[in-house]
Amino acid sequence: MKLFNKFNLMLLAALSLATISCDEDEATLTQGELDEIARQEIIEAAAETFDLITDSKWAPEKFEPSAEMASAAQTEDGLLALTTITRANAVLEFDMIVSFTEENDMYKASVEDPATAEELNEKLLAYQFAMMPDFGDLGFLIFPVEEYMAEIRGAVINAFAFDDAKSEDITNVETGLPTLVIEENNLEMMSFEELLLNSKELVKGNSDKIYLSEDGKLVVEVTDATYGVSKWIYTSVK
Repeated sequence: MKLFNKFNLMLLAALSLATISCDEDEATLTQGELDEIARQEIIEAAAETFDLITDSKWAPEKFEPSAEMASAAQTEDGLLALTTITRANAVLEFDMIVSFTEENDMYKASVEDPATAEELNEKLLAYQFAMMPDFGDLGFLIFPVEEYMAEIRGAVINAFAFDDAKSEDITNVETGLPTLVIEENNLEMMSFEELLLNSKELVKGNSDKIYLSEDGKLVVEVTDATYGVSKWIYTSVK
């Protein structure tokens, strides 16, 4: 069975177990015991999902802004929304590949760039023009390559970061390389009721949902206080 279906099926099974009556006979499990069985199944499925995510490589496929963000981007006061959407679309042109390396139960993010030096320069010029159109197509980069790469790599892994992460927690502006390290959320501490609401909070300190869709895509939600929930969607690559 595909894992991205398994999590949903196990959650449904857990809900079914939790609603079974415990009054049929003396041998029937108590509701508390049924809840605990269901709780452990949800935790197991979440752990398997986290393992699959951190063991695989992922290519950013698209950024889905929330309806509020998309609407705001069309207004005079929606500069932040417009910038967020513009940057996401520009970053997708780099064909980056995201992966994680385990180090003592922590997972360090990596963002590979398959472009040649010449291709990268052309893409960076296009990115610069997309983000700063008022400067026109200058034909040269205004800032160091490392600064651009830190911003671009940060954009594709920012959604995995803990909620109060700063830019330096995600990438290094001097090297352009990722600094982000994530840790699996300890769902064992949650009650059955808490798990039903929060079982997709897979990364410690990140209150957004991270999950696999029915078609095997990795979905990482990003909640903004102003614009609500947007989504980064990634495709598994070999």
